[in-house]
Formats: sequence, structure tokens, C-alpha cells
Amino acid sequence: MVSAVSGVTAGYPVGSLDVLAEHPKKQEITSEEVVAAYIDRCKEVNTYVNAIVEPRYDAALREARSIDKMIASSQRSVEELQHENPAKKDADIIRQARAAGAIPIAVTNTPQLCMSWETYNNSALISAGASLIGLGSDIAGSLRLPPMFTGIYGHKPTPRLLSVEDFEEYFALGPITRYAEDLSLMLKVLKQPGSPEIPFDKPVDISKLKFYYMESDGSNVSDAIGPDVRRAMDMAREHIKRTYNIDVK
Repeated sequence: MVSAVSGVTAGYPVGSLDVLAEHPKKQEITSEEVVAAYIDRCKEVNTYVNAIVEPRYDAALREARSIDKMIASSQRSVEELQHENPAKKDADIIRQARAAGAIPIAVTNTPQLCMSWETYNNSALISAGASLIGLGSDIAGSLRLPPMFTGIYGHKPTPRLLSVEDFEEYFALGPITRYAEDLSLMLKVLKQPGSPEIPFDKPVDISKLKFYYMESDGSNVSDAIGPDVRRAMDMAREHIKRTYNIDVK
């Protein structure tokens, strides 16, 4: 059973992309087993989160098996696998993600007219342990708010850092991840060739940053924060002030 393998808990794999990717490359666990575990988890949690609109389980398993065969045949070394992975022609960011070794397992929900910040979608699956990463689009918060509501991570990149081929220009495409450390990894993978280099791994001098917060935006489509969120914000403000001597405004 997959859950008996190191790096897999409660029947599905855990750990960041770097950690998980090492197991198939070292033949400690197969790509098919990893993908199958996530598919099982998708089936288990989708009853509750209703996030998947187009499963591609069979295709994902076929792709995983082809990678396992390539590894078993020793046609590629571990180093070569980091740079040469089977990929189909897709939208640019899908092609780039596939080229880095990603295997799509499902297409997930989008709210009607993209006019809601609901979480019956990619973020719900990732938060429920049914995937490590997802790709989405953002106009007013769709890459940021659902991850925030579900306890995971999303990032809206600088415009045109990632390709928006065949997308409306006012959209930004970007990653959603279960682990914060995978955001920078995904942005490196998805960054548009020729775009400016961004030092994702360079330490940030937090003392030079400014922090702002608000308890309500006065909008009729969203509520002011509740007591629990207010307490959490107060704790964060106090931590920033105490640790970095920065006033949060």
C-alpha cells in the first residue's frame, strides 16, 4: 500500500515537490503510485468539496507509467530527468509545468462569471491533500483569496512574468501550492522565457518593508472580519512590531 512508503501519510503523499520528486527518481516509489494515491484522495474528498469538473485519471496514470518505464530503463539519469521530461503541446504554462515533470490529474471548478471567491475548486482539493500544486488565473483575487480561505498558498505574479497566451490580458496566471516553499519553485518553472530575472531565493530584509492592514473595505459584497480573525491580525501586528520594530498601519 502506498501509505506504507516514506513520504506518504493517511493514504496520500505529503511533502513539498522537491521531497516528493526524489522518491520516483530513486525508485523508492513509482510515479504511478504517487499519482494513484492523489487520484484516490481526489475521489475521497471531491464528494465534499465538489471541485473537479473534468477528471483525467486514466490519462494521468498512463503518463505516470511512461515516466516509470523511462526511469526503469535507465534511459535518463536523475540529472537528465530534471531537465528532460515528456511533455505535450499545451498552453505555455501547462507546457512548462509538464516539461518540469508535472502530471495534471483534473480540471477544477470556476465560479459562474468568475464573480465569486468561493473555495469549491483547486484550493479545496489542494488543502484536502488531493494535490500538491494547481494553476489558476487572477483578476481581483482568485489566486489569493481561495488559498487564504483554505490554509494554503497562492501568488498573483507580476503582469507578463508568466505567459498569458490565448488569455485576456487583464488576467494573470499563477500557482497555488500546499507548501509555501513551492511557490518560488513553481514561479521559476513557469516564468516566461526572456522575462526579467527575479531573485526568488534571495533573503528579504523585512526591516525595510512597510505593512498595512484593514478590518473592512466598506464593500457590500464582503463582510468585516470576525473576532477570531481580528485576534489573529493583532497577534501578527504585535509579532512584527516586537521582532522587526516596524509599526503596522
